[in-house]
Amino acid sequence: MATTKEQTQDVDISVHPSLAVMRKIHLLRSEVKDVETSQMKSGGMNYSYLSENKLTNAVKPKMQELGLVALPVKSESHTSTYHMGEKDGVERRLLLTENHSEFLVMDLDTGDSIIVSVEGSGADTMDKGTNKASTCVVKNFYKALLNLPSPEREDPDNTASPQYGQKKTYNSTLMTDFPVEQDWRDRGQG
Repeated sequence: MATTKEQTQDVDISVHPSLAVMRKIHLLRSEVKDVETSQMKSGGMNYSYLSENKLTNAVKPKMQELGLVALPVKSESHTSTYHMGEKDGVERRLLLTENHSEFLVMDLDTGDSIIVSVEGSGADTMDKGTNKASTCVVKNFYKALLNLPSPEREDPDNTASPQYGQKKTYNSTLMTDFPVEQDWRDRGQG
């Protein structure tokens, strides 16, 4: 039996408790279609990235208007240390933090809610990796909630490379060639 638009609108929300939340997310998606990217120059390269601040400021007022609230309810992190050798007698290392978080998205009018799970990672040579991972999680949450694309960039599969066959490739095993310490929580314990 085919479902008509009228039948869909008459669905009993008590049978599908998250339907009210999904309807509001649908409205939110129709109101926040695009978020302006930020630009950064580093090492002679120009980067376009999606700022957590711009993303949050674009989404939060619309969520408040619709009566939606999002709260982090679970967060698990793991930090790995990668030794990068020495420079001028000082050990170089990279700390990579991976974070899995869950957000509760609740409709304040009905009390209905859903859980959105997201991943994020951040790397730093000092202590900023955890904050970078947390920022990445927030951006990935909003991107998942709104089904937003990544900042515009050329799709490498869309065009042929002029230097086909001469292209340098990134060595993805570079980081894993170094010994990895145990998780920071396990250090000094037996």
